[in-house]
Amino acid sequence: MTTISFQFNSDVNRQQQNAVLDKVRRLPGVHTASFVDPDTSHPLISRMCMAEVQDESTSHALESLLANSQVVDSFDQEPDRNLVE
Repeated sequence: MTTISFQFNSDVNRQQQNAVLDKVRRLPGVHTASFVDPDTSHPLISRMCMAEVQDESTSHALESLLANSQVVDSFDQEPDRNLVE
């Protein structure tokens, strides 16, 4: 599974953020999408989200959605991490 983190613009209210998260959750292949810490009072952390997707195709679809969104400030795919033997 691949994880994509993204952050909303600072002027986006919670209702707009939730609307984008709902779109992300409805994409086929998205397993989870949520705020990193929904209860935080820290302004930066309160805008941070993560989504877990099943494959590269879903990853590309999600990145396209986020890139075309006016309310998303940035997004990044987390690197794959494996144990080194």
